[in-house]
Amino acid sequence: MSEVNYYFGNGDYKDVLTCMASTKVNSYKTSSLPLAQFWNPNNKKLKGFFEKCKEKGFDLSFGNRFFEYPTPCENNGEELQYSSPSMTDLMIINEEYKVAIEAKYTEYSEGHYETIAEWNKEKAEHKRNIKNQWFKYIRNINATYNDDLLDDTIPYQFLHRTASACYKCDGKTPVLVYQLFYDNENINKKDEFIGNLKEWANRLGFTDKIKFIVIEIEIKEIEKVKEKYDGVRSDLFLIMRKQKEPIYKFNWDGINVIRLK
Repeated sequence: MSEVNYYFGNGDYKDVLTCMASTKVNSYKTSSLPLAQFWNPNNKKLKGFFEKCKEKGFDLSFGNRFFEYPTPCENNGEELQYSSPSMTDLMIINEEYKVAIEAKYTEYSEGHYETIAEWNKEKAEHKRNIKNQWFKYIRNINATYNDDLLDDTIPYQFLHRTASACYKCDGKTPVLVYQLFYDNENINKKDEFIGNLKEWANRLGFTDKIKFIVIEIEIKEIEKVKEKYDGVRSDLFLIMRKQKEPIYKFNWDGINVIRLK
C-alpha cells in the first residue's frame, strides 16, 4: 500500500473513502473507521476541535491531509534491506507543522505492542540498522536528548511513528498525535495507555523540539452501531461515502486535547 497516497484537503474526501475500502478492517471498531469519519472536511464541528488544538499550541485547521502516509527507512536515498515504510494513519503537513496521527480504538485495550527486542529476534543485524536509522531521523532534528537508542523495551511502532513525524521536516515542527477513540466498553483502559505513552516518550528522550499530543474522543451509543453494522467490515467506508447520516456519534463537546510534551 506504500504506493498509494490517500489524501484530501486539495483532493476529494469521497475518493479517500473509496481507497480506504481496500484496507484491512476487522470490525466496526477498527480505528481507521472513526478516524475517517472524524476528519470529514464538511463537518462544521471540526472548527471547535481546531480551537482546542490551538490552545495547546498547534494548528490542524489547514494543510494537506494524507491517509496511509508512507515514510521510508532510508539512508542516502536507498531503502534499508528488509525495511518496510512506516504507514502513518493520517499525516497533516502545512507550513508550520508536520503532524503524524496514530489512531487507536480497541487496540490499546486488547493488543500487545511488540517491543524493539521482540521485533529484532530475526535478521538482527539488518534490524539493528533499521532501528538506528529510525532513531537517526529523531536525533537529526534534536527531538531526543539521547545520543543512542539503547532501550529495546520501547514498542517498535512507537519508534517508527515518532520517526515519521521527524523525517524531512524541512524546518516544520514535528507533532506526534495519538487519537484515542473510546466507548463505555474500553474507557477504563484509556488512562493506562496514556500512562504508557508518557513512559515511552520519556524513555525515547523527547525534547521540546517535538510536540506530543493525545486526543480523547468518546464514541456514544456504540450499541446502536453494533446492532446496525456488526459483521460489516471494509464496506463501512463505502457506506460512509454514500449515506448522509454518520456511522458513529462522537461526543464533540467532551473532546479532550492533552499536551504530553
